[in-house]
Amino acid sequence: MMNTVWSLDVPMTEAHLLLALADHADDDGNNVFPTVGYLAWKTNLTERGVRKMMARFRDRGVLIPMDRESGGRGRSVMYRLDLEPLPRKVPFPRERKGHGYSKKP
Repeated sequence: MMNTVWSLDVPMTEAHLLLALADHADDDGNNVFPTVGYLAWKTNLTERGVRKMMARFRDRGVLIPMDRESGGRGRSVMYRLDLEPLPRKVPFPRERKGHGYSKKP
């Protein structure tokens, strides 16, 4: 999941939170349940900022609540992370030399 986040064409703060969420996800995007406080600490965002961004991710179908009965103050919600709805960057031209990456034969 984290590898896919690097290929997304999203603002830096969104990418930072997505990386933190992906760090907690299984390879298939399931079992994401860190607390807002922990995500705020991990990303250096405010708890309010994390909540707002997570709400936007839910609205966009990126962060899908799996158990509507969980959550609440001090308790985390189980989510599934789906990165498919997000735009991708143009692939990096690996054949070009002198631009930060050169492919060896």
